[in-house]
Amino acid sequence: MREGLRALLLGDGISRGASVAIATGSRSIARLPEIVRGLVSDLRDVGARPFIVPAMGSHGGATADGQVAVLAGLGITEATVGAPIVSSMDVVTLGETASGLPVHFDRHAAAADFIFAVNRVAPHSEFSGSIGSGIMKMLSFGLGKRVGVERYHREAFCRGYESVIRELTSVVLDRVRVAGGVAVIEDAQAQLADVHIVAGPDIVGREPALFLEAKARLQALPFSTIDLLIVDELGKDFSGAGMSPWVTGRGARERFPDVPSIARIYVRRLSPKSLGNASGIGLADFASQRVVDDMDRATTYVNCLAAQVPEYARIPVIVANDQDAYHAALRTIGAVEPEAIRAVWIRNTKQLSEMLVSEALAREAQDNPALEVSTRATSLAFDGDGELPSFQACFGATLA
Repeated sequence: MREGLRALLLGDGISRGASVAIATGSRSIARLPEIVRGLVSDLRDVGARPFIVPAMGSHGGATADGQVAVLAGLGITEATVGAPIVSSMDVVTLGETASGLPVHFDRHAAAADFIFAVNRVAPHSEFSGSIGSGIMKMLSFGLGKRVGVERYHREAFCRGYESVIRELTSVVLDRVRVAGGVAVIEDAQAQLADVHIVAGPDIVGREPALFLEAKARLQALPFSTIDLLIVDELGKDFSGAGMSPWVTGRGARERFPDVPSIARIYVRRLSPKSLGNASGIGLADFASQRVVDDMDRATTYVNCLAAQVPEYARIPVIVANDQDAYHAALRTIGAVEPEAIRAVWIRNTKQLSEMLVSEALAREAQDNPALEVSTRATSLAFDGDGELPSFQACFGATLA
């Protein structure tokens, strides 16, 4: 990363004293603080004055303080990365796209001499095309803040996301000085796989290839049908939909390939890093009472309405504990005997390298050379409060 940055900085003419806005978003990205800190350090080495700008549309309750809190939850603070955070919901209008769409842009980023965007390149939760989440999405939707992202989502609802992202990015690259982007690609275990430094003029041309690289690493549930999927944590830090449609098949406006048919989904808890944003809870059939207790409805509603997905904020059947969820699921999947239930328990939809499965699926998994099945099967008992043990405590036991 540093080699690529140094080559870019030497050739881009970032002079001593130049202000540089570093745009960072709301997703949990592998080694994000280290990556941002490295970028800040290299910029300071050439005499620039870097600062951090939250590029997350309507996340964080669509407030400046809320977006600072989201960054802090991801490990991005002035103390950890060595640069001040300048957060505001104020925007300027850079112009209009060819179709007449106004291009709103964070006021502080627009006033900077240069801009860098740091984001993970990955499939998006709402569409499938030649690009997904990445540098272009951050430069357009993320830095459009609330006023921009609400308009853009409405437009994308009618015309499709990719065309809107490309239109907006074209104007951004023409009107402000985007020095480059740091494109992060994660592996199937949600760990850092690669980092690409992309010069500003090359972003549009290079991102499709980076997207294909990221998509090839995408991990899916290795079963065609599932009776009950238990999701240990829901959160915006894992997916824009809280639970990735690429894993669950729920939420996107199109059917993604290689997604299993899942009868029932139960969500156990809300990620602390989501800061009360329970967007995606409406995609579950059952949720624990603790998820609702941790839900900030105002924050959730602002994000879901801006993204044109009010259904993500719907409240499913609320259960008191895991035992109630399990029995409710069994009563609503048809005439399936308990020993034949096809159940999967995952940490979240981003981390799928470890999962617990029922005995019926364990037998099936043993015939899949891509899977390693624990030989230590055990029955998991509910405790006196009707709860299962912690997800991590179950390894390496297989749920039987």
